[in-house]
Amino acid sequence: MKKENNNEETKENTTEIEVGEPGKLGDMEVEISVNTDELIEKVERLQQLLEEAEQLKKEINEFQFKAKFSL
Repeated sequence: MKKENNNEETKENTTEIEVGEPGKLGDMEVEISVNTDELIEKVERLQQLLEEAEQLKKEINEFQFKAKFSL
């Protein structure tokens, strides 16, 4: 069941949804779709960024090590 409340004083619209069994909102079934190709691309990009970050961390550590002993 869907109930709408319009509050003119605050000019807010709210919608209350009574939840039935899992996977359903009220009398409506819920369908979730996922674009797996897009998710795979994003995961691969995150892995690449993580590798780059790890390389930068190594370079920073080497620089700090050299700077520490060159003083």
